[in-house]
Amino acid sequence: MTTCRLPFLPAILVLTALLPVTHLTVTGQSIPGFFEPAPNDLQYPFYHGVASGDATADAVVLWTRLSFVDEELPFVAFGTVEVATDTAFTDIVASEPVQTQQGRDWCIKADVGGLEPDSWYYYRFRVNVNTVDGQEERTSLTGRTKTLPAAGTLPACGRWRTAAVSCLNFQSGHFNALGAIAARNDLEAVVALGDQIYEYFSWEANTNDYGRYQWPTTECVQEVQYQQRWLTVRLDPDLQAASQQLPWYMAWDDHEVANEAFANGSQYHNIATQGPYLDRKAAGLRAFYLWNPIRETPFLQGPDQLDAYALHCYRSFDVGSLVKLVMLDTRTFRSQWVALQPDILTLALNITVLEDSATAATLAPLLAALSDTARTILGDEQKAWLDGLLTPQQMGMWNLFAQQVIFSPVPVSDLSAYGMPPYPLSNPGNGIVDKWDGYQADRDWLIERFTPLTNPVVLTGDIHQEFAFEIPDPAGGFVDAGGTQTGSVGTEFTATSVVNSPRVWPLTEAAAQQLIPWLEHGDIDNTLSRGYTVLDFTADRLHVDFVQATEQWERTTDSFLSTAFEVPADTAVPLGGAPRFAVETGTALDPADGCAPLQPTTMEAWIGWSPPGWGHPGTLNGLGESPFTDPLISGSPLRLWLWLDAEGRLQSSSPLASVRWMDTSGRTVSGPVGPGPWIVQALSVDGRTVRRIFAGR
Repeated sequence: MTTCRLPFLPAILVLTALLPVTHLTVTGQSIPGFFEPAPNDLQYPFYHGVASGDATADAVVLWTRLSFVDEELPFVAFGTVEVATDTAFTDIVASEPVQTQQGRDWCIKADVGGLEPDSWYYYRFRVNVNTVDGQEERTSLTGRTKTLPAAGTLPACGRWRTAAVSCLNFQSGHFNALGAIAARNDLEAVVALGDQIYEYFSWEANTNDYGRYQWPTTECVQEVQYQQRWLTVRLDPDLQAASQQLPWYMAWDDHEVANEAFANGSQYHNIATQGPYLDRKAAGLRAFYLWNPIRETPFLQGPDQLDAYALHCYRSFDVGSLVKLVMLDTRTFRSQWVALQPDILTLALNITVLEDSATAATLAPLLAALSDTARTILGDEQKAWLDGLLTPQQMGMWNLFAQQVIFSPVPVSDLSAYGMPPYPLSNPGNGIVDKWDGYQADRDWLIERFTPLTNPVVLTGDIHQEFAFEIPDPAGGFVDAGGTQTGSVGTEFTATSVVNSPRVWPLTEAAAQQLIPWLEHGDIDNTLSRGYTVLDFTADRLHVDFVQATEQWERTTDSFLSTAFEVPADTAVPLGGAPRFAVETGTALDPADGCAPLQPTTMEAWIGWSPPGWGHPGTLNGLGESPFTDPLISGSPLRLWLWLDAEGRLQSSSPLASVRWMDTSGRTVSGPVGPGPWIVQALSVDGRTVRRIFAGR
């Protein structure tokens, strides 16, 4: 058994080794009025739960984060990670020391090896914390993870069933899809396709009403801001539960750094006010690596020196001989996108604008640039890696390419009458083509490498909606008739957003299928963007369920099947028969049909949950009473304190400019009336904010 333990240098060495200090400014762990750990909390200091990821046949990365009160913040925190075959930890198979410090934002990762293949394990962290009574050992809740089958073998369960997710916009509603994933016990992994955080801040009405607050209340540019965004999102109970129950295979998209990112810039990045883009990119990606169970080994230049400027997320995993999981990185190395003008909505409203010679002369070279061989979405480094990987000897029965943006061609307007190629799906308004349609040479390059492989499947995030495509051969000849498809080189399925806004399309689904015959399913007419996708691989077929949560702004694990597809394996097609792909079926997978063992208790089941959540002032163990007797003498003068006096009137340590009362569902109420409890959000005259929960009478 081997464990990769990351030694820790003094913080100043870590901070100056690889990034400008301005991008690694660190603070105490408390964010007054937003996140305030307390030693009497049962979960202290493990407010962010536990997680695992990047599991192989014999190793897995285990993660947690420590959150201390500022007065008890150590220079270095020491502890132990334990791995066992049972929830009682009577059969511990690995026990290794771990440590962390402020230079890693108090995140702990252990790459535990020497494990058995195709096996479920339980794990937990134990750390020593300072208390008024001296040092005390605290234990995290228990996580569960699973290794992959050994090379050349099929899974003992006879299949590999994974969930796929993308686009977790904390401000857009609850992560009910993740709660549904955590509640079912038939899955073995989660593949996360990017946009797990959003760099921008939007104070939406629903965000305010339902308590989906996030920090900082500004756009993220520096590393500490990205870290605090992760701090916010990983306090979510449904993300914690799904992370606790299953190993994750994670990639980033653009919003982990900046919207519409490319190799050396993004759509809205302002060098004059936000500094060099590559520094911002390194800050965002380093925060991603610290806050998630992703393997760091390839990027360590020395003890705990993570080369933030070299980070990428492409890598591969072998699910025995059944599935080859290839995680692609379509953001880190890509060329800048092409922005088409006129934009897609202008053409949809009036295609005759192309009769104007100047308008046509503007658009034609932009469309031609989409197939320019000098432009790339993968980059030379990643393409060289793929060239060495994509051989039949190294690949699986099924070959799953997990990546960020739609791979299949999506022409939405036929421009042949104007002597131009089809107009592809692009962003309304600015015309940006950030899908593979904008990098057609690289798409053709990758499709050419599909040829010797069996059963290539592309898994996609980003789009916020459900789609199922046949991937047409670039040489043409695609036909979909009589229940069979010809001219297809593979299939593509998307994972809709866990929660976000649906995309705007300039046409209906029926009209889209007339233009795109390889579009088997497109959630164009629907406003649902709050679900997940399940992929179930066996030697004979791939079954795909598109699942949607029933609610957006009310927490629930209720969900329903939107639609389902089955793809027969190459070996299941009769010799000489026409291959048939992506057959739509109304049959859902049975969540009770699983091979997984007992699920460990979630944080919510252990200590409960009420908005705005764990670690927020006044929640859980701090319900109701003032945290001190005399607010003007005790406590930090930098904090804004609220409490109720004997008559039930709100009192504060500073004059208030505004007060807002809410019930525990986050809805605005007139004040502390009724049985309670209530949430109060207050703004002081000098600009400080606080949110607290007060118990009812």
